[in-house]
Amino acid sequence: MGETTIWTGLPGSGRATAAVELALANSYQGRLTWWIVDSRTRSDRVERSLMQASPGGVAGVEVILERGVAQLILDSAADPHSAVSPAMRELVFRALLGESVLHDRLAAPDSAGWAAKASQLYDRTNGNAANPINLDRIRTVIPWLNELFLRYDRWLEEHDLVDEALLPSLALNEIERDVVELPHLLIIDRMPEPSEAAIQLLLRVSELSKQTTVLMDSTREAPAANLGRWFVERLDEKCDWTEKPFPSLEERASFASRIFASPGITNPSPVDTEIWFHRDEASEIATVIRDAADWVHGQHLSEDDVAIVCADVGDSLPRIRELAGSYGLRLNAPLVKPMMSRPLTALLMDLVKLRTGGLDRARLTSLLVNPLVKYGDLLRNSSNVMLLDSVARKAGIRGGRGGFGRVWATPLQSGIDYHRIGYRKSDDLELDERRRQTVENEADRLQSMLGELRALNDLLHALPNPCTPVELRNWVDDCLRELGVFAAIHMSNGKHDDLDERLTYGRLDILLNNLAKLQGVGGERRSLATWSDLLHQGLRRMTVSKPQRIRCGVQVLNATDLPGLRCK
Repeated sequence: MGETTIWTGLPGSGRATAAVELALANSYQGRLTWWIVDSRTRSDRVERSLMQASPGGVAGVEVILERGVAQLILDSAADPHSAVSPAMRELVFRALLGESVLHDRLAAPDSAGWAAKASQLYDRTNGNAANPINLDRIRTVIPWLNELFLRYDRWLEEHDLVDEALLPSLALNEIERDVVELPHLLIIDRMPEPSEAAIQLLLRVSELSKQTTVLMDSTREAPAANLGRWFVERLDEKCDWTEKPFPSLEERASFASRIFASPGITNPSPVDTEIWFHRDEASEIATVIRDAADWVHGQHLSEDDVAIVCADVGDSLPRIRELAGSYGLRLNAPLVKPMMSRPLTALLMDLVKLRTGGLDRARLTSLLVNPLVKYGDLLRNSSNVMLLDSVARKAGIRGGRGGFGRVWATPLQSGIDYHRIGYRKSDDLELDERRRQTVENEADRLQSMLGELRALNDLLHALPNPCTPVELRNWVDDCLRELGVFAAIHMSNGKHDDLDERLTYGRLDILLNNLAKLQGVGGERRSLATWSDLLHQGLRRMTVSKPQRIRCGVQVLNATDLPGLRCK
């Protein structure tokens, strides 16, 4: 049996990470090493950059990698060659849904998104068969994980530590199961100020429970500590005030190194799990390349059986190339293109922005000149757009934000006579006739253009505002179909761009589906402005690369190449 190494990482030692990643490891038959080229420092920066996003913002690649790389693999369900078995895929999917609140904690500084998710979970009286959130199910299916959890719990207790990653999940799981006899553990140190949503959530939980325990990191400074004490005073005698430090990176690494080598933790599959922790990206990449070289040269593995999965291939590849050369490793690296640079991505963002803010001229022009759009030929002509502007000015419609959108709406609604606007009587009868004929031709052309704009406007407004993630996802497909984009990207003419756009659509499909999954079945309604921000966050760090036809050397893969990845 061949050996394949995929580096995706194990960034923490909490229940959620261990459950998901070890469960996936159990499904592979071959050598598997978890790794993410993503430092703890960078994670903090990503976390801060997402502070203004709502829970769906976790679709950003780096956060998905940190908390749920398995979710990307789940999207390979349609691939018959997927390395993950259907049973294991279902298990991991349920586990991810159960821990999705961990993503929310990273996403909203005032905990509004977290509060909304908590309320949504609590309001499910009998739960949802398609979305059970129950860590006990994981313990039943994989019994040896229970021992891992118990050891980690004991280790935290012995060292008087608390794992911040576990607290929101534990609290919300208890709410959903209506276990009101136990204390609810809530972490609030990341809230910079007490939002009304956070206040209402905490008070609601405290009314149901016999006791509410507020855990604060004693190493943090105000305003977090001040906020914690504010909640304590509000809850009065029903609240326990507890201050404990969180385990440091070194402490977690030390525990993780010991726990997997301890008796009683028996991995039932032939998988080698190795865990590294680094504080900066440069040292992480150096460790990756050094160990890859050791496997190839020292343990005589084939270069073709080693793959490096990076959180950000575009930024990391130059350093990887430099170090690989110094160790004598051949690389099979793809040509990486940012998702935001692809025409299909630009088209998606234009559609959402046009639906949100009206027919803004810049956005409409960007949409109409997109090479993928096979629609609106009249509007593609720059002279026609100039004519539209001219008619707007003559009709008394001036510029300003949204003014271009009124170009088509106002004349049609008010019944403006284009002939009268465009025609000005002259003493020269011949010139007069030429003007009249020109105005006639312009009027006919203008009416056809306005018809196209009206059809486009109807298409845009088929999506309600606010909308659910499922409605957004279906609307995107409808727009791509009506604009002729599907035909353009699926009719391969052997051109490289055709392949690029099909791969781009595959990435967009993953992102839109993940947004829907994180919002639950049916999802909650959010404004289009919010969805636009979430899409931008998700696409900002994503890349698209063409598959390598010839395997020669250590493969370098982007995280979004993981769905459908085959392991020998």
